[in-house]
This record gives sequence, C-alpha cells and structure tokens, in this order.
Amino acid sequence: MKMFWMLSAVVASFGVTTISNQALAATQSPTIPKSIVPELVNEFCSFPKPNPKTSSALEFACFEQLPTTKDALPDYRIKLSALFTRDFNQDGYRDWVVDLTSEGPLGGSVHSHSSIRYLLLGRNQQIKDSFEVLLYAPFSEEIIEYELSAKGLEFRAIPNFRAHPEAFEDGELLVPERQFRIEWQNNEFVEVMD
Repeated sequence: MKMFWMLSAVVASFGVTTISNQALAATQSPTIPKSIVPELVNEFCSFPKPNPKTSSALEFACFEQLPTTKDALPDYRIKLSALFTRDFNQDGYRDWVVDLTSEGPLGGSVHSHSSIRYLLLGRNQQIKDSFEVLLYAPFSEEIIEYELSAKGLEFRAIPNFRAHPEAFEDGELLVPERQFRIEWQNNEFVEVMD
C-alpha cells in the first residue's frame, strides 16, 4: 500500500468528513464486494467481531487480544463505507473507493483515524493495489474533508493545528486551504491540484 500523506482531521476545529446531500442524492452507494472486506478489516483489526469472512457486516468491534469473555469491550471499532466504483486503470475490473473509519474508546485514541482507500481490483475481485488518503489521525500534518462530485472525490486540506499552531491566529487560518483530487495517471494514483 502507498501512503499518500500523513493527514488528519480534528473534528472540533474543522468538522467531520462530509459528502454533500446533492452528491448523495445523485449517486447510490454501491455494495463493497464481500471478497475484499476480510483483507481490509484484517489489516486494521487483529481479532474482529463479527468474523469478516463469514459476516456481511461492514462495522466491526476490534480486539488487540482474543477476547476471553463474550461481553468483552472492544479496544476500538472500524466501519467501511463504499463511496463509488470506477475502472481507474482501464483493465476491465471495477475498482473501489472506500471510506474506512476507526474510532477508539471514548471517541479518541491511537486507533482513531479516518481514511479514503482507492482499491484496484483484479480477477476474483481481489485487491491488487491500494492507495490511501489519511483524513484524520492525531497529530498528523493536515486535516482533510471531501465531497463526492461528478469528478470523484474533491478534497480540502488545512494544516492540523496540533502539528502546525503557527498556521492559526486566534482560531483563524492564516494560510490558504489546499484543494485537490486523486486521479489515475501513468499507472499510479496522483494528487491533482484544483
């Protein structure tokens, strides 16, 4: 997997990842292929409940160690949401863009993050390659939001005030936000500035 940026969002200062209501009304959320769910879940979750290989769930309780009781509390939770599909690399297989959110206990921990995963699929709907835009993680460089448009996802990024307090004065942003999209060019995903 290629890491795009160490990016983050601080909900209190910049807001939650959003998709406009118009974009949601214009598109129907596709169903993530069951074949890729276990790979995505197991990448982030050592002991998921329910089992992603046998369940159609897209939300999972994650345990760092095998739970010893039936009512054990998870260490964190993850949720997968399909945003759209497209054949990015023109190989005849449908590729996916998925929002993956992880939330630690009490709403925040080392496991709290949100990312967009661009997934290139091959035969049998298996992940061949992936690309990540990290939207939210504690102490990362930027805070990212996105909206779904006809062009795909359109991202807005500002510096994370925790990592870059110099970019703010009295709560006001002193530097311009970055706007970009991710596109497939020359056999790789690249950032395209708007």
